Amino acid sequence: MRLDRKLTCEPVLLSKITGLMPSKVLDLSIRTQYMDLELADPNFDRPGQIEFLLGADVYNHIFTDGYHVRHTPGLPSAFETT
Repeated sequence: MRLDRKLTCEPVLLSKITGLMPSKVLDLSIRTQYMDLELADPNFDRPGQIEFLLGADVYNHIFTDGYHVRHTPGLPSAFETT
């Protein structure tokens, strides 16, 4: 479920946040594990540039009440956010 909420923050512009993430193509089983989720990054399992990084001052505001976390040991975690 996607909510129409607005979050205001002040951007800091950087030429580069970090290197490519993930650092290598992840196993295809990861895509299968999360195929039922609506992800912000449809290519989360392939190396790519990080375009936006939330600071700790706004990070907790993107979670919904009673949000869910999907975690499988050895795989990335998926957090339900707005």
